[in-house]
Amino acid sequence: MRGRGSVNVELRWRPRSWPWDLEVLTVTSLLGAMFVPPIVAAVLWEGSASVVGRLVAGWIVADSYIWMLCLLGLYFGYVIWASLTLDYVSTPFVHLVAPLLFSIIMSGRIFLTNVIAPIVRGGVVAAYFSTFPLGVLVITLIIAVLRKRRHLALFDDVEWDISARPRVDMTFFEELVSKIQPLFYFPRMYHACGEGILIEGWTYIMPLPFFEMESINLAERGELITSGFYTAGSVKGLLRIKLYDRQDPVLISPVHPNLFMRYCEQLLIGLSPAEEEQKKRRQRELAEKTLPYGEPPEGPRRSDPYYNI
Repeated sequence: MRGRGSVNVELRWRPRSWPWDLEVLTVTSLLGAMFVPPIVAAVLWEGSASVVGRLVAGWIVADSYIWMLCLLGLYFGYVIWASLTLDYVSTPFVHLVAPLLFSIIMSGRIFLTNVIAPIVRGGVVAAYFSTFPLGVLVITLIIAVLRKRRHLALFDDVEWDISARPRVDMTFFEELVSKIQPLFYFPRMYHACGEGILIEGWTYIMPLPFFEMESINLAERGELITSGFYTAGSVKGLLRIKLYDRQDPVLISPVHPNLFMRYCEQLLIGLSPAEEEQKKRRQRELAEKTLPYGEPPEGPRRSDPYYNI
């Protein structure tokens, strides 16, 4: 049954926006990795009585200039990677691990700095900096849950035709854990209605509208060696969802895969005129992006026999 209410359908099913709340945490962790070690080194420095002298000495002893260049390069690399991998999931993987990465670098610098390490090692300060990344991870997960609840509120007026739990068995530990991603995106429930499929996890949701969906079918066993976005608890009865915006498929494992697949196939065939037009528009956009050699759709140079040689 289709959702009812005044919520815009496209807004509801495409919550792909930059997670600024997680970005604040990432930048805070970055600044901590850059400035906390030299400040701690300055506090423990014994060679100068002035504040400026201590800060300069701490900056030099902690190799802060080299670390600053490396951390800024790492951050800009993260921004580029994150902008290229904005996904249907409410909390993308890159944004999920970035704060943890910078907090680990900060703690590592504390224990690698010669002035700091002999003093803080084995004390309360050492325990604090050792557990600091764990605290950042907890805060990251809390923010992810809040983002999930905020996006999930857009579906309050939707009546789900199917709500299926994921199939979970030992094949998750035998074959899926090695892919790392299923550990972060373990599914809690799969929902489906006339507008699309909603994958609900413990810290995320992943809306998949039918007008963005190319096909859904049972995944072959051999496809497990290929890349994909796994939100599954088992390799048995995997469903492969192909989207226009993704090269990699999304793989799910509902407890009744055949029933779930038939329901979605019927809706893909019977899309409304507006949804069918949206789907055709996505097909045209995809075709324009994949023209050979990047050539324009039309133009006088297309008749040149030496063009694209």
